[in-house]
Amino acid sequence: SNGVVQNTNTGNISNVVINGQIQLGDGASDIAGITVLNGGTITQVHLNSNITIGDDSTRVSGMVVENSVGSGLTNSFTSTTITTGITQDSPGSVIFDNNNGAGVVDNIFWNTDKTGDARNASRVSIIGITELQTDDMVGDDIDDDFQELIDEIGWTTVRNNYPTIPEFA
Repeated sequence: SNGVVQNTNTGNISNVVINGQIQLGDGASDIAGITVLNGGTITQVHLNSNITIGDDSTRVSGMVVENSVGSGLTNSFTSTTITTGITQDSPGSVIFDNNNGAGVVDNIFWNTDKTGDARNASRVSIIGITELQTDDMVGDDIDDDFQELIDEIGWTTVRNNYPTIPEFA
């Protein structure tokens, strides 16, 4: 099990920009950009990581592999690049398993230009995930719904880059 931040989240991950890299060979399992198992709350996060795995890998996701019942993934966005070999199941760019809709997923934006071989926001249809392209997320003229998220969480737009925490701008 590998997560850029941690393997299991039972607390609160909030108001952070996460840059990381995971590179594994064949047979990798339970790989995520933030956490493998979310049993807490993840909110106001920009995940910008690179995940590269080999053949015969399973349960791979850009942000969270499994969102537990009642756990939350909200008000966040990902520009993670995922590159996989031949996998046993299709990776999710945002989340792999939302426990049949029992996890909370709301106001998540996913950059489809950056996902490489991960073609779907998740293996299952999840309401609350919006697909955007880089031009809709970077610079001064971003998507209206994405701008609402940035305004709501109090982040700052940055010329020719993704929005960020004001202290980082």
